[in-house]
Amino acid sequence: MSGLLRRGLGMSALIVAAAASQAWAQDTPAAPATQAAHSSRGAWLGAGLGYGAFRTDCNNCARDDLYSNGGGLMAGGGVVVNGQLDAGGEIFWASTAFDAGDYQASFLLGIVQFRPWQTRGFYLKGGLGLAFIRANITVNDQTTTSKPKGLGVHYGAGWMFGRGRRVSFAPFGGHYVASLGDLPTSAGNAENPVSNVWFAGVTVFFR
Repeated sequence: MSGLLRRGLGMSALIVAAAASQAWAQDTPAAPATQAAHSSRGAWLGAGLGYGAFRTDCNNCARDDLYSNGGGLMAGGGVVVNGQLDAGGEIFWASTAFDAGDYQASFLLGIVQFRPWQTRGFYLKGGLGLAFIRANITVNDQTTTSKPKGLGVHYGAGWMFGRGRRVSFAPFGGHYVASLGDLPTSAGNAENPVSNVWFAGVTVFFR
């Protein structure tokens, strides 16, 4: 397992652990006004778009055409557990093109969003699930299409503006990591590839 994937798993585990401890902690009751503003339960939906920077590496890859950029979309939803914790699921999709072909990454994740401070908009997000890749790679004028899937990990952070309202928005940045099996090309298998997408964009939340 690569160092980037280990760090991604570690960050996601820390976010999930912090969120779980907050969900089960027995805190002193807040003032009524604070409770009314931040302890309501219910459902949430979110949708966002932005810019993605891509890098894929493998054990036997030549370090050419590994960096590229493209667009990304995400959509998610779930439940408001309490004033500091949301839980749910997310679909993330991003696409890029480079000299050797084109590449699409899709993630289906279970996620938590944790706000360390009830009165501020800052939040952390972590997720774990599946990654699905579609790659068209051309080597020596021969194109190989592959559709590997594997483990998907995500961690990130953002700042929510208007979080007490039914509609709010949040600038957000995050790292999506996919650990894949061997990926075939016309020049042979790419061994143990790890796909990285660094995403920056804006998410709109509905509560």
